[in-house]
Amino acid sequence: MVFKPETLRERLKRLEEVIGRLERYRGQPLERFIADVERQWTVERGFILAAECMVDIAAHILGGRLRIQPADQEDAIQRLGVEGIISTELAGRLRGFGGFRNILVHEYLRIDPARVHEYLETQTDSLRGFVAEVAIWLERECRGG
Repeated sequence: MVFKPETLRERLKRLEEVIGRLERYRGQPLERFIADVERQWTVERGFILAAECMVDIAAHILGGRLRIQPADQEDAIQRLGVEGIISTELAGRLRGFGGFRNILVHEYLRIDPARVHEYLETQTDSLRGFVAEVAIWLERECRGG
C-alpha cells in the first residue's frame, strides 16, 4: 500500500461529517431514543461509518507508512496509540469500538439500544479527538518531522 496524505484527508473529512450527523442526536433521553427506531437506525449506521473510516485511516497509516499489518479492526485502532499516532489515552477511550462495529454489522439481532445510546453520548467526543490527533500527526508527517 502506498501512503497518500490526500487519502487520509478525504477519510478524515468524511469522518467529521459522520460525527456531525451523530451529534445531532445527542442529548436525547434514553426513552426517546428507544421509542424512535428510525433514530436508532440512523445512529447505528453512523457508528458503522465512523468505525469504517477509523479503520481505513488506521490501515492506511499502519500499512502505507509504517508497514504494519494489524490483526483486526480493534488492533488497527489500538496500534495507532502504540505507534504514537494518537495518544494512548485516546486509544484507551476507543477500545472496544471495533467490536461495537462488529455487533452492529454482524449481530444485528442482539443490538442493545441502550448501549448504542451510551456510545452516542460518550464516544462522539472520542471520535472528534481521533480526527484531531490524526490530523496533527498528518500535518507533522507532511512537513517532514
